[in-house]
Amino acid sequence: MRIMLTDRSDTSTTVAEGLRTDGHEIVDLCLPDPASPLTCRGLVEHRCPLDEGADLAITALQHPQDAPSAGTVCARRAGVPVVSLGRHDVTHPDLGSALARVAELGDDHVTATVQVALQQVLAEMGIDDGDVVLHRDAVCEQIVATVRGPLDDPTRSRIAVRLLDAATASGRHGRRRDVAVRSA
Repeated sequence: MRIMLTDRSDTSTTVAEGLRTDGHEIVDLCLPDPASPLTCRGLVEHRCPLDEGADLAITALQHPQDAPSAGTVCARRAGVPVVSLGRHDVTHPDLGSALARVAELGDDHVTATVQVALQQVLAEMGIDDGDVVLHRDAVCEQIVATVRGPLDDPTRSRIAVRLLDAATASGRHGRRRDVAVRSA
């Protein structure tokens, strides 16, 4: 799972070490300058960890009066689940619950959601059958639909838009998505 840390607290550092040990990929912080805790990497360096995709964002600010980091706000806007550990230790139950919930929103969930959308749009168009395969890497989620029969460009576009909408509605965001519609 790709996890983005949104702050530089001691708790965040400890959490990151534990998550790496468990096999998770930790996406670099969204804060480029330790001296300026509210500066956004996207504004300064014109690149954001959310551009490469994140499955979960974690903030572990030490004090309750600390303002939420820009990364927390951006993650929420991108639909990426956020766990706020606050002053709790790394075994806080919210972290385990969030990891389990994100796993539920995994590839099988997205594939099933997109497959239903494909069957619906094909039924509307009078096309018999089709199948969806999901390919995912660190940067992109590619949805490949294979449909029987010859397809013209407007039909491919209509199917692709519906599949992209379904994938977005599945609840997992923060990755670039490409959709390809092929004839069988």
